[in-house]
Amino acid sequence: MTRLDEVGKYWDSVYDKFHASNPSRTSVWNEKPHPFFSRYIDFLKHKGVKNVLDAGCGEGREIKPFYDAGFHIIGVDASKSALKKFREHFKGSKNVTLVHALLENLPIEPESTDALICYHVLTHIREVDKVLGNFYAILRNGGYALLEFTSKKDSTYGQGERLSDREFLQHGVYLRYDEPADIERMLKKFEIVSPFTSEYITDPPHGAGYIREKRHRHHSYFVIAQRRKG
Repeated sequence: MTRLDEVGKYWDSVYDKFHASNPSRTSVWNEKPHPFFSRYIDFLKHKGVKNVLDAGCGEGREIKPFYDAGFHIIGVDASKSALKKFREHFKGSKNVTLVHALLENLPIEPESTDALICYHVLTHIREVDKVLGNFYAILRNGGYALLEFTSKKDSTYGQGERLSDREFLQHGVYLRYDEPADIERMLKKFEIVSPFTSEYITDPPHGAGYIREKRHRHHSYFVIAQRRKG
């Protein structure tokens, strides 16, 4: 079994169990997209962005406002079940490209992406520096990465088996919690073009297939990073 198969199998189970028992809900995670990303749609249009990649797209909740605004959408996820739901929600649109892959092995052409978003995914990535390097590689010169980093203020911080001050295994699921100094270090190749945004959001239960079966509160730092022009 490949690493993609292994990771995909876990997340497939999360999506399949959730949607089997919650047919009226459109997303495992939240019903509405986080407002941080969509508030920059006009900015990205002004900068000439044509395509936007959602790294760890799930069922497509976060990217829907960008689709509605006319961008070409690229969704990348390790879960085939999530991508199936994505296709259903976007009704097979030709303005959408889906890629079944791990972010650690991102099969996207270098310098082909105008902008990307990534929400509540990097917290699960052990090889985060590799993934951020992949993001840098696929962005065109001057391209934008709109990123979320889960913080130690999150209600889930400290739960599970402690691997380090920032890392935990919670029921076998890896989570990392980053503070601004950590984020600045990880983004050293990029130019950070916006102040960190500190935001709370409350999530509904994620179903019996995942580790959060009750309503809970997240805290994250959001940032816009740009591939340096040159």
